[in-house]
Amino acid sequence: MKFTDGYWMLREGVTAAYPVEVLDVAPGPGTLQIHAPTQHIRHRGDLLKGPVVTVRVHAPMPDVIGVTLSHFEGEREHGPQFTVQQQPDFAPQVTCADDHAQVTSGELTLRVARTGPWHLDFLAAGRTLTTSGTKAMGIMQDASGAHH
Repeated sequence: MKFTDGYWMLREGVTAAYPVEVLDVAPGPGTLQIHAPTQHIRHRGDLLKGPVVTVRVHAPMPDVIGVTLSHFEGEREHGPQFTVQQQPDFAPQVTCADDHAQVTSGELTLRVARTGPWHLDFLAAGRTLTTSGTKAMGIMQDASGAHH
């Protein structure tokens, strides 16, 4: 689905919500779950002002990292759905520090900044491959109210 009118403007009836910072990070066995609000949080009441995006990071095999962005997970799945190949014995390394959290799968690492503005980096052998910064990922709502 196309959400923009040209390069910079959103189409009529489309609204966007982008992660702006990391609220909390929950490491799990081989996974990382990140809650990222779409507004800056100064106090507890700010959590009521807009959506909070859930970002899940996992690594099914060496040198592969999966990222899932979700909001309103309780609704029925509409598809399409794809089977992701997994290496059963593989366990990626998950670390959490005060300023960042990361998942390392072989030579590939995903690092998310826990402080400052939303910032997600993919690194290979210590070299940045690509970055997902402000407004790089988000939740779109079209004119009919459907979320994407």
